[in-house]
Amino acid sequence: MYKLVKINSGTFNIEENFWKLNPQLKYIPPFNELYTWDEGKTLSSKTMWCIWMLCDPTYDNKVYRQAPSVREETIRFYLPEFDYANETVQKIMAAYSDVALSSIARIFKDEEESMRGRAAFLNNTGYTLDYPAKDEDGRLILDGKGNPVIIKGTAVQLDQIRRNSKVIYDQYEEIRKQFEEEDSGTRIFGGRSLSPREKGMALKVNSDDSND
Repeated sequence: MYKLVKINSGTFNIEENFWKLNPQLKYIPPFNELYTWDEGKTLSSKTMWCIWMLCDPTYDNKVYRQAPSVREETIRFYLPEFDYANETVQKIMAAYSDVALSSIARIFKDEEESMRGRAAFLNNTGYTLDYPAKDEDGRLILDGKGNPVIIKGTAVQLDQIRRNSKVIYDQYEEIRKQFEEEDSGTRIFGGRSLSPREKGMALKVNSDDSND
């Protein structure tokens, strides 16, 4: 499913009624449950915009690109009564990727969240070497064979993670490029991408138009 949630890129604003821009969603579960709160008026519309800001990776969504704490602060400022714990809100957030995103958008979103988690882990994990365990009196703790019990440090794991970084980042960049191509609207009727020849023809037509 390609871009089920419709926004007018470059001109939309989150003060518009979400349901008027996306009338089909008011019939699709679980979105329809939110619509019935007020028959598509301000509260349900703003709640849906909050979910969109939290869940949709489109480049028109500047809030999604922020750190989680900034996202939450933005949502509180936009709609103070937004309730993450609300059952309907939780159902829509859980279903959003499968219902509203294309396959490449879902993959990109998963990869981006994974990259954020990986970066946070590396930033928050100290670099330590293996060391012998000691009791509260500072004496070595020995195993059944009389050898010191060794507490594993993080150095080996962190070094391995960093060695794998290039492969991981290359994979992420490839997915990001595919998503950007889709998200930029380089598509024609039926959902397929423009071929290289078609792209060249489109560029030529645009160039000719600009010379008129």
